[in-house]
Amino acid sequence: RRHGPALYWVANQPVPDAPPTIQLDNLQNWPGVGNVAVRRDDQGSGRLTAQLPDLHWQLRCGGEVLRPEGRSKSRDLKRLLQEYRVKPWLRDRTPLLFSGDVLVAVGDVMISADHLALENEPGLRIIWQNSD
Repeated sequence: RRHGPALYWVANQPVPDAPPTIQLDNLQNWPGVGNVAVRRDDQGSGRLTAQLPDLHWQLRCGGEVLRPEGRSKSRDLKRLLQEYRVKPWLRDRTPLLFSGDVLVAVGDVMISADHLALENEPGLRIIWQNSD
């Protein structure tokens, strides 16, 4: 495959399986997507608030919108993934973290500015080790 000026050898990947149920602080294998985790982390920037209810993983289905950290406006996920230079063959395999019906994180690539943890507040950090 080609992405930007580079060529990549991409092995055939299995069709993504059903997402795992979130177990805080445990790295979990999601066949076809990679390893994912939601870990408690009380320091640093780029963390979600720990007060999010009903956390669950999903894959893209179209129409998702997010206002990434550091942005003033929301944008559709399709354009954000292009802008953040997520490889095209990973875009449909990027794990999306939802709180109820609200998208709060896109893998470990971006998190919602509307759901950031404050400096001294308990938070969550997203880990994604893709199978690419």
